[in-house]
Amino acid sequence: ALQQTGLLADASSGETRLPFMVGEATLTSAKGRMCSMVERQGKNLAGVWLAGISKSDSPMVRLNAFESRVLKAMTAPVAQRQQHMYVTQWEAQEKPTGDAVYAPALVLGGQGALVAAPMSGEAIAIAKARAPSSIMFSMPVSGNAVGIGVLATVEGALELVKQQLLTRPVPAWLVTNGIQASSLGAAAAPGHSGILGLARTVRSEQPSSALACLDVVSATRLSAGETVSEAARGGLVGEAVEIEVAVGAGVRRVPRLTEAPLSTTGPIRLHFDARGAISNLRVVAQGELPAIELPQVELHVRAVGLNFRDVLNVLGAYPGDPGPPGSDCAAHVVAFSSNFAHLKPGDAVLGEAASGSLASIARTDGRLTAAMDKSLSFEQACTLPTTWSTVHMSLL
Repeated sequence: ALQQTGLLADASSGETRLPFMVGEATLTSAKGRMCSMVERQGKNLAGVWLAGISKSDSPMVRLNAFESRVLKAMTAPVAQRQQHMYVTQWEAQEKPTGDAVYAPALVLGGQGALVAAPMSGEAIAIAKARAPSSIMFSMPVSGNAVGIGVLATVEGALELVKQQLLTRPVPAWLVTNGIQASSLGAAAAPGHSGILGLARTVRSEQPSSALACLDVVSATRLSAGETVSEAARGGLVGEAVEIEVAVGAGVRRVPRLTEAPLSTTGPIRLHFDARGAISNLRVVAQGELPAIELPQVELHVRAVGLNFRDVLNVLGAYPGDPGPPGSDCAAHVVAFSSNFAHLKPGDAVLGEAASGSLASIARTDGRLTAAMDKSLSFEQACTLPTTWSTVHMSLL
């Protein structure tokens, strides 16, 4: 239904639209299989109905004033920079040897999936084993069939997962093609990313699901069948299950968390080139600040409190120009432009920084700060300014 609302938008502009909010939602039932109906309710609004497949079924779910918004592109290309303290690194893993690590697998898939590719004798022997102790559900992974029936296959994978969770689950593999950038210089293909998202969501909500992803990199009709052997080797019997594996060029890779190299030293700040997505935020060096002015104080930021207003700010959904995000903070006073009776250098304070406090150094009007009580940590104190002010005003 969400994809159908995108079809109602004007496609001539080439804009990418994302679901944003719903004005009113009504749920009357949620049984059986449903189909969706969508109608235009305005330039950026749509009405969505989810009803049973039978003509006599009444609508089960209704969404009024479903709004989508344009994903705002960045104003200019930005050089890639390291943004995180940790990164995912794909490491080559030795294949287990010996028959003890083999496990039979039931392979499910349509035309163009693994079962349509030539298999080795080893893979055929596994597929013919008596009782499957694992299940492999394959997207088309080779040839022109890779992009065919993606949504239908995701739906099939969801049904498989639901059946798995109704009983004691056995290890299950969802096979995709090229969605992991597991080798140097390799670009991830988005075609099968829905399967990966499904698997990660299920594992997050149902840790006992025993659901893993096997990504086949640069598959050919000859190499696709070999993935049956790769999935059956290791991770199924005799060792811990690897929840994500990438196989390509005869190498089996698994993701590992590793420390990222430092890319910026000295004071830093969180910057965005354009509003529209949280992913537009990036860490950059904080340049030298101008001379401090009355009645400012300079703060060494220790913790920042984020509010719903900051989320709307970054997404570009806040009316007007709200300025930089992250106004609430807890910090140490570094310097000030005039004497404040309640402040002295080195004091721990909480307050609001109009210039934004998502940075090493922030400046604000000294009258918008207050001394921190010793019972509060910086993380606790930074959550108070906007919240406390709102409650205070509502009680007056």
